[in-house]
Amino acid sequence: MDVPPFKLKSIMFEHLKSSSLMGLCFSDGERWSWQEIVDHADEESRGLCERAMKEKVMSSPLLQREIASQYDSLQSENIGLFGGAQESGYHVMRTLLNPGDHVIVVTPCYQFLKEIPKMCGADVLEFPLQREENFKLNGERLKKAIRPNTKLMVLNYPHNPTGVDLSLREKKEIIDLAEAHGIYVLNDEIYRGLEFNENSRSPSIADLYERGIVITSLSKVFGLPTLRVGWVASQDKTVIKGAAALRSYTSSRNSELSELFAFMVLRGKNELLARNRAIILKNYALLSQFFDRHQQSLSCEPPQAGTMAFPKLLLPIPIDKFVAELHQETSVFILSGSAFDLNDNSFRITFGKKEMAHSLTHLEHFLKIKSKGNI
Repeated sequence: MDVPPFKLKSIMFEHLKSSSLMGLCFSDGERWSWQEIVDHADEESRGLCERAMKEKVMSSPLLQREIASQYDSLQSENIGLFGGAQESGYHVMRTLLNPGDHVIVVTPCYQFLKEIPKMCGADVLEFPLQREENFKLNGERLKKAIRPNTKLMVLNYPHNPTGVDLSLREKKEIIDLAEAHGIYVLNDEIYRGLEFNENSRSPSIADLYERGIVITSLSKVFGLPTLRVGWVASQDKTVIKGAAALRSYTSSRNSELSELFAFMVLRGKNELLARNRAIILKNYALLSQFFDRHQQSLSCEPPQAGTMAFPKLLLPIPIDKFVAELHQETSVFILSGSAFDLNDNSFRITFGKKEMAHSLTHLEHFLKIKSKGNI
């Protein structure tokens, strides 16, 4: 099987080798230390972890029950545990798709969301969000994209890399369209929980639609990629069982210790999330002011959720050249839109880390220099 390079990961890993200032590049929230997680844990979850060091503790049922409680209509049997959101998505798509199935994938997106269906032999139609439409999902265009053999729609909202989110009305429009054609809807909800306005958070696709499937993990919202715990949530138990059966041929289960720490995190989620949301809101206020100061050089649709924005460089400089020179001269790294197969001078900038403000000052100084004589 011919596997294409994973552009974003290759670029990120290459820059991680250097002493880059990564405050505008990492897409997860501020990370927590193990001790901080334990300090925020309730007595029951802390005791379970201590017991696990001495005796066998069945972590999966505990974690499945706790995850199910995060949804409105799901039970433990509606949750499948995996080693991160990507593994979850891989096994779900392998379960659902056959050669010749038609799949609609909203782009730009994290690359695996469009490549895995191709590996399954599916006919993938990329459905591009348009900057001139404020990156909103155009329902009329989506309707025209459906074919008689469309099996699956793949979304990722809150959206990476634009930060745009779907309202409840927009979700229901997509679901009505999918339901009318018997189409599954897979949503990568890895940034759900980091809405700027908590009152705008709508129910999960898994709660709203019988054929709705959610993949997510603790990596982004909680800043805990080292746990490597993710899950699938769906009302359709056949999807959960099928994905679990496939996983038995790759990795039989997660680390029990990781699952118990995940249980701790979800038990203390309100306090843990509050800190990361506070960092994000503070940082985005600084970033918004930065965009206001540089309207002649940058254009950006304001994000609604997550840890990132997706501006466009208006200067007559190719974005890959701008990114390379920025890194060479300042050690600051931002991600070119070419990592998402775009050539429109767009780039992703993130604001989930405390160090973001320091990196932003270097970017602003560099941008001022490049703007002279180019506007």
